[in-house]
Amino acid sequence: MINILSTASHKYTHLSVKRALPKVRLLSYELALQSRTLPSGAYIFTDLDRLGFWELEVASELYLKLRNSGCRVLNNPARALQRSALLVRLKSLGVNSFGIWRAEDGVIPDRYPVFLRTNAAHRGVLSDLIHNADDAKSELERLIDESYPVKDLIFVEYCAEPLANGTFIKHSVYRVGERLIPSTSVLDVDWVAKHGRNGLATEEILRRENEIIRQNEYAGEVGSVFEAANIEYGRADFSIVKGKIEIYEINTNPMINIGTDHWSPIRRESLRIVREKYLEAIKDIRSDISDNRIIIDGPRLYGYRRAVLTGKLYKTP
Repeated sequence: MINILSTASHKYTHLSVKRALPKVRLLSYELALQSRTLPSGAYIFTDLDRLGFWELEVASELYLKLRNSGCRVLNNPARALQRSALLVRLKSLGVNSFGIWRAEDGVIPDRYPVFLRTNAAHRGVLSDLIHNADDAKSELERLIDESYPVKDLIFVEYCAEPLANGTFIKHSVYRVGERLIPSTSVLDVDWVAKHGRNGLATEEILRRENEIIRQNEYAGEVGSVFEAANIEYGRADFSIVKGKIEIYEINTNPMINIGTDHWSPIRRESLRIVREKYLEAIKDIRSDISDNRIIIDGPRLYGYRRAVLTGKLYKTP
């Protein structure tokens, strides 16, 4: 059995995987952290940026217990870099050219344009592009007044480049254990390019996308980013700006859409390749441990359960 761990409210991201593979089980942290035993098998820890500091500590203890019991486990919560830490590291390594500034440090950006967003979760940008220090201060105050904690706000330097026709394109690569799987791209008229917009894909764009997917063109560069982030499962989102890769994030709980329907035969072929390679990689996440249950113990896990039982912490599995 392959167990995919996420927060209870975000188990839906992998429903298509569960439907395609009977041996996949979707398990919430809320339930797993309260359990005294768990089945043996493989475990994938996702959704790390939606866990609070204590939940991360308890999840890290769970990770070690499972791993030391012989389970195959991907994504150590204690090691995986989250958004701001990852972007700082990638800038220092020369992978990215753009910088970030954490609002809680009290430092206003010294390069523009920038935008504001949260460090945790995947809610997208919270401001338009900001072009000077006065506007940066004003936008920061606006978001704080709208109840966004300063601790979670970051300024990110704008780094995007449209294609010749003005369309913005965002590429993605999955990592599943040792495998790197390119995904289809997102096209938009807006530089954010979060969800994409229908009708922008030309024949030329789709043929180029198919070539990237068949050749796994960006695997080497993106693979080194996953290594730098200490992330063994997730999706890296990036674009090509001035001829080089710029990494925007690694999402450890990406929305997995493995359907193959599309009006374009070229895109259908690309989607088929992604589906086959992704599911093959998931099936390959195996554990050699025998079929039994593992006793889940440890001081943090005990403390978490006591807090739930005494009403100091309420969690719904």
